[in-house]
Amino acid sequence: MEKRYVYLVLEEGSWDYETTNSFKVFDSFEKAMKDFKQRVKDTKVDMKNWIDEDETEIEETIENEHAYFSMYESGDYSRIHNTISLDKTEIE
Repeated sequence: MEKRYVYLVLEEGSWDYETTNSFKVFDSFEKAMKDFKQRVKDTKVDMKNWIDEDETEIEETIENEHAYFSMYESGDYSRIHNTISLDKTEIE
């Protein structure tokens, strides 16, 4: 049987200690990456309302069919952060 895959975009955050979680499932990497990039863009805009740019830390990697983005308040990750990941997962 041929292996089948889906692409998961997971988002987890804390906005002044209020946690958020969401995910979406896609049938192609291109669709998932489009959603991932929009979430990253939205996060960067939203963070400007919470913390100053000089207090912001960003981590980002995109390799093959995996992507990761994290933006958070320097020195206080637990108060303000948002992380987004895109992962390829085999359907069983």
